[in-house]
Amino acid sequence: MPSEALQKLLERMERRRLAALEGPPRPKPTYEERRRAGEESAFRVTEGTIVDAADTDGVRGEWVYWPDSDHSMRLMYLHGGGYVAGSPKAQRETASRLAKASGCAVFSVIYGLGPERPFPAGLDDTIRATDYVWNHGPSGPAPARSVAFSGVSAGGGLAASAMIALRDRGLRLPDAAILMSPWADLAMVGESYVVNEAPGAGPDGAAGRRESAEAYLNGLDAKDPVASAVYGDQHGLPPMFIQVGDAEVYRDDSITLAERAKAHGVDVTLEVWPELFHAFQAFAPLLPEGQEAIEKLAAFLKVHMAAAAATAAR
Repeated sequence: MPSEALQKLLERMERRRLAALEGPPRPKPTYEERRRAGEESAFRVTEGTIVDAADTDGVRGEWVYWPDSDHSMRLMYLHGGGYVAGSPKAQRETASRLAKASGCAVFSVIYGLGPERPFPAGLDDTIRATDYVWNHGPSGPAPARSVAFSGVSAGGGLAASAMIALRDRGLRLPDAAILMSPWADLAMVGESYVVNEAPGAGPDGAAGRRESAEAYLNGLDAKDPVASAVYGDQHGLPPMFIQVGDAEVYRDDSITLAERAKAHGVDVTLEVWPELFHAFQAFAPLLPEGQEAIEKLAAFLKVHMAAAAATAAR
């Protein structure tokens, strides 16, 4: 049963959609306008959160943590934004809630976005950041006891592709991964891209997604697994927890990714949340469903990261 808060938010979103249909066509925002709007409309970060900027050896981002966070247990966070927008600042509140719930120190990565820094910049930035997080914490150089990946939307797709790339290059993988509404199929072939498309989506709809994908791919085949993990070999990847809303266009990316990972022997948990929309976890300040989802992701991280740390200590 959806919460009262969810019902009210869905009604408000529907009113906004209908109002947009009745009004004049909206001009297509530039990429810079999208990025700026994301930061200006972001939820205010919860009081008590500590945020430290980092810029070391080509790795840029910010540490987000709490006074009682375990600096040796590290969660790397990849923001969403369609591979062309978004930033750690825009999604700082989600990173803060993940840090609080999991007890980890979160490193939110600044990675390359199209069209200015298209593929493979984002993937390369993620791989460099992985090595950094294994060897640096909020207080400086120090080995991690455990590292996990997290990502939302495009960041979830990037996290999934980065794990494949790390494995193929013989580099150290994270111990676990949590993926929230990952955009993991840039070819966008799933049925949910049709049945869950909102009427009158305009520049936020299919055409906008295609443009974003092209700006990021820079000529790469959209079905290449280095960009679209649903087409990749998942053998040897760490345990994954994937959450997605049943009402979102990216739903089938999560289902396909989970099915493929399970077929390749990966320990994967998939949750499809009824009536929920894209990246609903980011609405935890408003929705009990969002906070519940974060708590479940955090519980998964605690189990797998503690087990990995204990194994490494032997």
